[in-house]
Amino acid sequence: MKKYAAMVAALSISAFIYLFYRTNQTVINQLFAIVFGVDVYLFLKSFFHANLKLPAQIIYSLPGALWVWVVSISSRDVFIEFKGAKISLVILPLIVALGFELFQYFHWINGHFDWWDVVYSTTFWLFSFISLNKQKRTSNDKHAKFYYNLIFAGSYLIVFFAHVMN
Repeated sequence: MKKYAAMVAALSISAFIYLFYRTNQTVINQLFAIVFGVDVYLFLKSFFHANLKLPAQIIYSLPGALWVWVVSISSRDVFIEFKGAKISLVILPLIVALGFELFQYFHWINGHFDWWDVVYSTTFWLFSFISLNKQKRTSNDKHAKFYYNLIFAGSYLIVFFAHVMN
């Protein structure tokens, strides 16, 4: 259960940073403003900016790295079969993160290439092996399956929420 709590905390930190420190044009910010009102959103955003100063590296690199950590842990038991070989999808989050950086470097997608994103993502991917990834998921426990599926879905939902609307 500690593993799931840590993963939910990581996704919550990412959502918090996207919500209060990134552009107002992200999906999560737009949804928050619709649900709670623009005035509440702007008040909270200015409150956190005034009272909780975060370095640019934390604002722009940590959420993606936390995503890589969570998805790496939740993907370790997901496999595809290719020519009779069973291939773990645990490498996929790192490929996606580094792929985004590469695409940004060549200006194929919006965004700015950042070496810190590469360092953070790679470090957190490696950290997923050192930390909680060593624990085996209990496949017979219905609660464990539920939490696992919820976190797996939530980790991809945070990517959608972080999308910048034009």
